Amino acid sequence: MFALNKISLKGFRCYSDASFSFSNNNKIIFCGKNASGKTSLVEAIHYLAFAKSFKTSKDEDLIANLNNPTSTMYIKGEFNDSTVTEIGYDGVNKLIKTNGKKVKSISSMVGYFMIGLFCPEDLLLVKGDPKNRRRYIDLSLCQVDKEYMKALQVNKSALKERNEYLKTLDCDVSKLNQTYLDAITKTYIDSCEIIEKKRAKFVEEINVISKQVVSQISDEKDSINLSFISNVNVDNFWITYKDKIMHDLYAKTTTWGPQRDDILIEINNQNAAASASQGQIRTACISLKLAVVEYFKKITQNIIIILDDVFSELDEIRQNKILDFFDNNYQVFITTTNINLLTKNALKNSEIIEITRGE
Repeated sequence: MFALNKISLKGFRCYSDASFSFSNNNKIIFCGKNASGKTSLVEAIHYLAFAKSFKTSKDEDLIANLNNPTSTMYIKGEFNDSTVTEIGYDGVNKLIKTNGKKVKSISSMVGYFMIGLFCPEDLLLVKGDPKNRRRYIDLSLCQVDKEYMKALQVNKSALKERNEYLKTLDCDVSKLNQTYLDAITKTYIDSCEIIEKKRAKFVEEINVISKQVVSQISDEKDSINLSFISNVNVDNFWITYKDKIMHDLYAKTTTWGPQRDDILIEINNQNAAASASQGQIRTACISLKLAVVEYFKKITQNIIIILDDVFSELDEIRQNKILDFFDNNYQVFITTTNINLLTKNALKNSEIIEITRGE
């Protein structure tokens, strides 16, 4: 079983200087009051995988005392295969080392180990905004696909540049420099092509896995179907560009591309967002996250599971189904405010660590 043996934190969120060592038990339970630092701790574990937080897109938010210009944050993870990962950030520059050697880029971290993350925000997968479903795709693919991660970075930059230019035109066609717009749009389209194709393929594969998981969790009472929704012509993005150019001009923003993607989730052949019960929504959300773990298993066994305050939302049956799914093959980190909310199955062969703010 791949596992994190020890994590050290300095200047990360509420932790000024702390370290935690873990036993060989496959379940590690962090128990503490709200705002004690439980989620920050599993956030740091998540960050070790590919230098991204699941709570914020801004790395600056992770620094404990950002108002101090000399403040930095540092995370060190020591794994049971003798690998040591270190990540430091000073608000401007990020330094990553593996076994003492500097890592050239964040994408170089992709593939060492993967995180199966379950958190309360997952319940937004079905009824929340499309950005929640895009985030689901991105956090999954960025862990396994370096090309996808790089394309996302390029796309974000290109989209920002394109939108800024559209705003300067202020709906005035006479100001349009077609050659310049074509040039910046090409960079945007090149990244769009990679993102759209990989997202569509991912949803197709996750759909197959999710069907099996939902059937298992619901005792064959429910079925699920996922459809990838895009507003671009995936065979020719330039056609979309030409079709949307005047629309973009008057909207002063880019109205097409990956930032508009979505996933249609159907339960029992009905739009889940409109008709699913609360229980069905929970089952669907859990199944989508479990499906990602199954997707990862095709690539590596180096997987760590994080269950961040999710058991408070689940009954005993669903708790046990999740834990049974992992079958003691993975290190599982669980956070809770109350140990009594956990089932006997969750507590079995577990290590309980009491968390107080910033340790």
